[in-house]
Amino acid sequence: MTFWDSNSSDVLPCLKVFVVLGQSLWPDGKPPSVLLDRVDHAASLYKQALEHVTTTNHQQPFFYVSGADVKKVNKSEGQVMRDLLILRHNIDSSNIIMDSQAKNTIENAMQLDPILNVEIMKAETNQTPIEVIIVTSEFHMPRSSFVFKMVFREKISNKLIKITCSPAPAVNDCDRHCYPGKLDINAYSIKQRLELERRLMLNTMIKWIQSYGHQCEGQDSEVFQNVLLDIEAMYNSFEIHNESKTCVTEQKRSVIPCLFR
Repeated sequence: MTFWDSNSSDVLPCLKVFVVLGQSLWPDGKPPSVLLDRVDHAASLYKQALEHVTTTNHQQPFFYVSGADVKKVNKSEGQVMRDLLILRHNIDSSNIIMDSQAKNTIENAMQLDPILNVEIMKAETNQTPIEVIIVTSEFHMPRSSFVFKMVFREKISNKLIKITCSPAPAVNDCDRHCYPGKLDINAYSIKQRLELERRLMLNTMIKWIQSYGHQCEGQDSEVFQNVLLDIEAMYNSFEIHNESKTCVTEQKRSVIPCLFR
């Protein structure tokens, strides 16, 4: 059984699953700007997809929002994203599947797997392809795409699903909402986030993915090298902004070494 082939077109009827990846919350439980950007972008894509539902045979799309309470603030990233979609974008709760267990990008994908299995079984009857649309920040997308390709490599290989990426635009700044004395990833500049993404790819991701029982392409593989190229290209595209625009002090800034210079 296959759903996607070389002749498949984006305009063909399909089921769109908008996968919105979490980001750790601020200590008071408020969402950082990058999480708001992800939710806003996903909501915009969803509303565009709804137009196709009424004019074609596309199925009703739905959201999968994923993220645990990593910062121990008594609310999960998944819950915050669900609430934002409902309250900020008037999305019906019945069209949102929430995961509050995933603590990292690998688990974001793994928690989605049983949901996709159910949808694939339904698709056997209606022969409707399934498109998984990853929504996360630009700086996070190369690594996220790599992770999802590794976790779902069998489903992709068997053409049961199609994975596409729609990054939420990133700005060359960090949150203005700062907490003095706290070194928080949400206070990193975009360049620092990209440095961290590259370091994770080079030092961590292969063994990390394998530790969850999944096969993973090596550093010499084309797919791995493309991730590094995408991260570096994004890094180089950001111009140096005025130091006063960032929330991170020079002392904090030195914690993450620049990996491109």
